[in-house]
Amino acid sequence: MFDDYMFDESINKVAQLIELKIIEKPQITVNEKSAPRSCIGQLIVNGFIPSYREAPQDLKWLVEGEGDVERDTSVSILDLLGVYKSEKNEIILYDILIKLASIKLEVDFEALKMVVLFHEISHAVTHRGLDEENNIWTFFDVADQEVKEYFAQIYPYKLFEQENRRDLMSAMNRLSEIQPTIYRKYKESLNLDIKELNVELRKERNKIPEEYSNYHEALQRKWSIFFSNLTKKPNPHYLTPAERKLRDLEKALVDYMYKVEIERVDKELERDKQWLTSGTEFKITAKRIDIRSYDYSPSDNTLTIDETCKFFNLIYENISKIRSHSVSKLNKSHQFSVTIDEETFQMDFKDPFAFGFFNKVLEVLNKRYPVLVKVLKKYSF
Repeated sequence: MFDDYMFDESINKVAQLIELKIIEKPQITVNEKSAPRSCIGQLIVNGFIPSYREAPQDLKWLVEGEGDVERDTSVSILDLLGVYKSEKNEIILYDILIKLASIKLEVDFEALKMVVLFHEISHAVTHRGLDEENNIWTFFDVADQEVKEYFAQIYPYKLFEQENRRDLMSAMNRLSEIQPTIYRKYKESLNLDIKELNVELRKERNKIPEEYSNYHEALQRKWSIFFSNLTKKPNPHYLTPAERKLRDLEKALVDYMYKVEIERVDKELERDKQWLTSGTEFKITAKRIDIRSYDYSPSDNTLTIDETCKFFNLIYENISKIRSHSVSKLNKSHQFSVTIDEETFQMDFKDPFAFGFFNKVLEVLNKRYPVLVKVLKKYSF
């Protein structure tokens, strides 16, 4: 069982080794009761964990009927036994799967668990660790997978070597025998010292993939895409406390006192009115989408680097057309606008360009927000 002190100490060890500073430590979850069903079949067919026939009696329930899948040779045992969720800064270890893997691979359970933990910690530190200029690995999520896995392997091995943890080094080497090639690359660099590795890491962290060369510009310039067809109407079947009071007062209206009271209650009426609201509204800016909808609730409001760049390109590749197709009169049923460097251009869906532009926005959103896109497409413009 990992306690908070042990986890913090493990993060600090890796950060000190890489000479990076950790301000926001990842959250750690050790899932001791379940595992993602989607990966169990691959773990079985790739020989990483026991089949139903081989599994111990108390764990047969987990692998029963799970080995009948087509083998994917690119699957890695390490990133199925544990995972680093970069967008949430979270590490999850799947305790039951690690136990099954240790049985299949004939390695010590606690040693294997430590190997998985330090692999995921290395992902977190190489990603979010601050360098001498207080920068993180900005393009971690879109960086080459082989590069990320190389550093997540070599740093734990070097740390185990420093601490003379031969049990952990042995477990890691045993795993590498059945790992895809990218997880064995660390063996080619065992002769490098830590200083050399850290220089390599900083070079990789500073690389900007060509397709995301405009990302920093996208963050600096002010732009947005806005859509709304939210409507608010009074509920005809609902009487607010003020309305009920007004009804009673009207019945008893006999003198000036009651007239004064009606005027006061009338002001309460608008304030307390219950409204029926429908429709959806979203605003897209760099790294974020804010959504208000009565048909859809988002799980998060963040945009990936890829999505941010695609929206930014979409605007600036069409900037002249956006300006020429803007309208001065707002549509009563909905609003659709694009803001560029603090100048807002209203768009009309009756214009084929505006409608086509909106659908290109939906194409980008569809990958991570398919339900939102489905909701938006049901609206008639």
